[in-house]
Amino acid sequence: MMRTRLVLFVIFFMMFADNVEGRIVPKANWNVIPLPQEVRLCNAEPFVLSPSTTIYVGKLGGKDLRRCGRFLSNYIKEMTGIAVGTTRKRQDNQITLAIDSSIEQQEGYQIHAQSHRVELLGKNPGAIFHAVQTFRKALPVSENSKTILLPAVDIVDYPNYAYRGFLLDVGRHFFSIDCLKRMIDELSLHNINYFHLHLTEDQGWRLAIKGYPHLISVGSHRVGSLLSDNTVDTVTVSGFYTQKQVRDLVAYAAARFITIIPEIDMPGHMSAALAAYPQFGCTGGPYKVQNRWGVFPDVLCAGNGKAVKFAQDVIRQVIELFPSPYIHLGGDECPKTRWKHCPKCQAKISELNFKDVAGHSKEDQLQNWFMEQAGRLVRQNGRKVMGWNEILNGNPAKDVVVLAWTGPGSVIDAARRGYHTIVGTISNFYLSDPNNLRRKGRDSFSSIYDYPVEPTALNQEDKKNIVGVQGCIWTEWVPTEKELQRELLPRLTALAEVQWTKPERRNVDSLLQRLPQILSVYKLNGYYYRTDLLDSGGVSK
Repeated sequence: MMRTRLVLFVIFFMMFADNVEGRIVPKANWNVIPLPQEVRLCNAEPFVLSPSTTIYVGKLGGKDLRRCGRFLSNYIKEMTGIAVGTTRKRQDNQITLAIDSSIEQQEGYQIHAQSHRVELLGKNPGAIFHAVQTFRKALPVSENSKTILLPAVDIVDYPNYAYRGFLLDVGRHFFSIDCLKRMIDELSLHNINYFHLHLTEDQGWRLAIKGYPHLISVGSHRVGSLLSDNTVDTVTVSGFYTQKQVRDLVAYAAARFITIIPEIDMPGHMSAALAAYPQFGCTGGPYKVQNRWGVFPDVLCAGNGKAVKFAQDVIRQVIELFPSPYIHLGGDECPKTRWKHCPKCQAKISELNFKDVAGHSKEDQLQNWFMEQAGRLVRQNGRKVMGWNEILNGNPAKDVVVLAWTGPGSVIDAARRGYHTIVGTISNFYLSDPNNLRRKGRDSFSSIYDYPVEPTALNQEDKKNIVGVQGCIWTEWVPTEKELQRELLPRLTALAEVQWTKPERRNVDSLLQRLPQILSVYKLNGYYYRTDLLDSGGVSK
């Protein structure tokens, strides 16, 4: 093991250092994670990054592009210790950030490094932000060097999928705004552009809603959490986000070209809301904020007009707070036990003349009707409804975006039926799934990396309905930020490359060889990550 690590260290050192006039000069490496679509090293003199280097930001792109320039300056200082200033004049020994509208892909960018200049060109400021991240990740961590060599290169890059998401469950355990901001930074490092916040659960309601104060005073607190030995501890779990905090978080993410997708899971997973407002359930309660995990029979009463209004009031405020094109309404794991025996639900079923049909019970159709009451508000505000694949049980409108999680069958079903489909299957993309957590070494990466996102059972036309890939961390067993980061990193690298890099460019052994540089970025930023995954993977820690 010691010999292997020594060899890897020597290789890593040679990758990132050159001997110039008898002194060692650190060298950048453009083979970053996620791997760009084209990296062509040129047989030319490298660019020398030094304190005399300047950054020029083009006139197009406005404040967003100027912000990218500030990010780049800060990253260079962070990675190398070299302070690079900005200027309004074009000159040699300069890094240029500029909009190039001729680039075809919406998030496409190019990097051209020559001896006298480096150009970061992008279709738009968001694309240039990705170029900035690639530049950042190519740099060696070398705080005491006065110069860094950047090999001459031509990079042409763009994402394989437009939707590249990650979900964090803040319902079962609460995470502070500062923690969420750090996670946004981690996601931006990996070119992820959608941050899905699962804001409500049976175990906690995390979003302040005007007009419903008990959601916070009652629904955001619980005593105890289920432990692995099936006992429940006595630790209080509580926390919520004010609407002011949410606006601040949304702006923080947007500055890094990440969109936050809010999820209010309904009509199931509503124990915390029912504990706060028992009149919205079928039985009237009493209910409690759950301290065990699982699926619970008490859900919102779909036949109760006041419960429907509650759902609409919540979604109306969520739409106001989150400018996301997608509003996630949940729709998963909603038992119909109470509805089958609830006079109000059965009366609504009769009123709407629902009957059992093949594949769709009358209660399934009632759920579809309930979801439409919330979904109508989403559409009226120019947004798209997103839901878990169980939402298809009620045969919803074709403009619903389906997050297929239960397995490849759900991906095939959604895509064949013409729904825009995001692949987030539990078996491979739930980083918190116990089976995935048990994997180590190469297997911990390949289980994510080698997953067939587009099933061979689909024809080419149906495959066009697969618009993205999403990873998830559910937090039943994740009470702290340290544990959250350890579940996320470094396996996020495998997910990011599945989302970004074309399949023909991907190779898990290549990913493992490129890991040391991004691990150095983790260390520099103080991110925790699982080193036990690396021991049998041939990777230096």
